[in-house]
Amino acid sequence: VLSGANADGAAGLRTVLSRGGVGVVQEPSTAERQEMPLAAIATGLPVHVAAPEVIGLLLAQLVAGTAGGGVRRREQGAGA
Repeated sequence: VLSGANADGAAGLRTVLSRGGVGVVQEPSTAERQEMPLAAIATGLPVHVAAPEVIGLLLAQLVAGTAGGGVRRREQGAGA
């Protein structure tokens, strides 16, 4: 979920995670519209939160198993 409006991304995030996927959410402060990334984070589900310029690197790190730098990790139940 990179940007958008309302809570559409939160529903999509739940679906992705329920099927074993990884949640990557745009850092709300970098989004033109913050509603969707904030709603995704507010689910309390575990997600990586990163600025757009870091998301590509994060995806490469996730594939390589070395994720970490430049992202915040929200654990389940951590809230916004």
